[in-house]
Amino acid sequence: KTHPKLKDWIQEKLMNKTQAYCTYYKCNIQCKLNDLLSYAETKKHKSNCGSHMQTNKLPFKSSSFKTQEQEATLALYISQHSAIALIDHFSILCKNKFNDGEADIHSQSSRQHHRNEARLIQSRLS
Repeated sequence: KTHPKLKDWIQEKLMNKTQAYCTYYKCNIQCKLNDLLSYAETKKHKSNCGSHMQTNKLPFKSSSFKTQEQEATLALYISQHSAIALIDHFSILCKNKFNDGEADIHSQSSRQHHRNEARLIQSRLS
């Protein structure tokens, strides 16, 4: 992993410690240093290596503490004021204020609505 010709593309195989994994060509190679270095010199590896080096390395500057704090504040605001939080608060209200059979109806419908909201959010995120 620390060799300059290997460190950008090699990964350890978790199941088989005698093999390494080429992230560029998505294949397994024997872990002997000589085999890895000879593989690094092959045409197929060099052609894939060239395209990966151009596409994978994007220059990102690290964000400042102020930016991280702003992003965290927005995330907390959104999590407190989202539709899911409203449904959670509504279900607590129903449990506290309706002591008869109506509470079960309201809480069941709010739980169903909560599940539907969660499914909708998951489908939007994926």
